[in-house]
Amino acid sequence: MVPAQMAALAVAALFLYAASFKVLDRAALLDTFSALGVTPGWAAVMSKALPYAEILVALAVVGPFPAAVGAALTACAAAGIAVAGLLALRRDEAIPCSCFSAYSSSSLGLRQVIVAAALLATIPVLLLRRVAGDLEESLLLLGGACAVAVVVHCGRSYRVLAESVGYRRALSSEFPA
Repeated sequence: MVPAQMAALAVAALFLYAASFKVLDRAALLDTFSALGVTPGWAAVMSKALPYAEILVALAVVGPFPAAVGAALTACAAAGIAVAGLLALRRDEAIPCSCFSAYSSSSLGLRQVIVAAALLATIPVLLLRRVAGDLEESLLLLGGACAVAVVVHCGRSYRVLAESVGYRRALSSEFPA
């Protein structure tokens, strides 16, 4: 696999993984937008649209489209991520990050600015795909991106479940019935 295909696979997996949590827990995303100061109407629209926009970025990066399309959408997504991080830094308060899960204890801020910079750094590599490969290559990359996203999603869900069970066990042993 050439660097351009690996970059496309990684970017697509990242956006599919992020979108999966936002689709499953739109309320956490709505809370994040509200905490950033977005008006309730726009926060509702954005919390519904963002997961599908992330899926669109993933499809554009690995799909049978000109590489410039995926690169442009990745740049737009990176700009949005950076704006969220910078707004949170400007507000100087802990704004919950629902980027990858409502269960995350992290806050928006510098990390989003760094992620945005990393995404922007992948754009020249993504552009090496020129006009992306044929449909077969695109489907293989999309399948690979989905597989990576599912594995990471399951691993994180398992970790959250294991922590939850561990906490319950600790509480039940602390307070015997």
